[in-house]
Amino acid sequence: MAVLAFALAPYYIGQLASALPRRQPLATAPSAFTADQNVSLQASSETVVVAVDGMSCSACEISVKDALAQTPGVRAADVSYKRGNARIEFDPKRTNIDQIKRAIDSTGYKAK
Repeated sequence: MAVLAFALAPYYIGQLASALPRRQPLATAPSAFTADQNVSLQASSETVVVAVDGMSCSACEISVKDALAQTPGVRAADVSYKRGNARIEFDPKRTNIDQIKRAIDSTGYKAK
């Protein structure tokens, strides 16, 4: 029975890992910013799509997404093993593409 559980692990580990609670960054209340400040925040945001080699299941996505979430300046990350990439929204004043790629590489997958 244990052999069967380990054999099927790649298929259900992603669902189990995604069900675990994660620490979310504190959100600032929308009313805390004026309209001018909101515009400047949006203007300082860039989006990049980075190819990620080696991901083979949804559990792979979780480790890459967690590494990106811990990278200062990364605002959002959409990681897909099916597409083989990560779409990252970031603040170019706080991070850059090289730092983003290093965060992905730190998970054992290769950012291209």
